[in-house]
Amino acid sequence: MYLSKTQNLEDAITKEFLNEHPKISAGTISTNDMIPFIRAYNAYGDDALNINITLKYKHLTEDSMQSYYAADILFVKKTNRRYFMYITNNKDESKGQVFYNMPIDAKTGWCGHEDGHLMDYEEKSKRQILGFTLAYSFNWLLSKIPEIILKIGKKRVTIEPGIKYLKRIEQNINMRAIKAGLEHELASGIDYTIDISKIPKRIKKRYSQIYKAIN
Repeated sequence: MYLSKTQNLEDAITKEFLNEHPKISAGTISTNDMIPFIRAYNAYGDDALNINITLKYKHLTEDSMQSYYAADILFVKKTNRRYFMYITNNKDESKGQVFYNMPIDAKTGWCGHEDGHLMDYEEKSKRQILGFTLAYSFNWLLSKIPEIILKIGKKRVTIEPGIKYLKRIEQNINMRAIKAGLEHELASGIDYTIDISKIPKRIKKRYSQIYKAIN
């Protein structure tokens, strides 16, 4: 009975939120996944995220969530920009990241991080979007190269191609979530992914390199 009442309340909250925010489309996103999105959105506030957002499930393994701008962003007015927030529908941690079984604070933290990306995109000019796309894509590809260990005298130097750039970008986005009051939730999301989940070690290592430090 308690679970039923809780579910009904969450359904009502989600319905009211979507009615009040016509620029947001939830599609087939479950109420359990909408509630953490709503929590993160409300932390930023309507003024910060008064943009067109479509939430969708997608088969992701390297990330639990991803945010993108629509392919036509360079050809439309800023007021007509569209953004997508994807949530992984993967349910097998041995194959990659999951979202459905995260604690709500962890989910909220990652939603807040993705909201930060959307704010960052919205603030960029078309030229900046183009430059960011090229730079991020290039460094993302570089980051797939295995780390290089050089021996200089008695010292061992580790070179991680692309990681430094990606870490700088993602840490800047983390700061947006922190400034919105989501530091605890963001830390919960990062800690769950790196320390608690049973996802492949290579993904944990990557997240530890890029997301771990919250400054």
